Amino acid sequence: MVGNQARKRTSIGVSRQTKANLDSIKHAGQSYSGLIQELLEFWKAKKGEYQTRGREKGRIEEHRPKIYGLGGKASEPREVS
Repeated sequence: MVGNQARKRTSIGVSRQTKANLDSIKHAGQSYSGLIQELLEFWKAKKGEYQTRGREKGRIEEHRPKIYGLGGKASEPREVS
């Protein structure tokens, strides 16, 4: 990034449990931004694997991450038609 673009940041709120989970998997000295980027790249690669398997079976499988709502419980996976 060039100039001020490197300094533009935002904040996101996470529960203490989520922060503890992130802390448990990040490398020493790694920023949360770096960890999130690493997780996104991992997710994109896995998503590609799911779609590739779907094409091999003659259909495309769509992977949706679990959505956590109030109370920290994951919603039930939805069928994709």
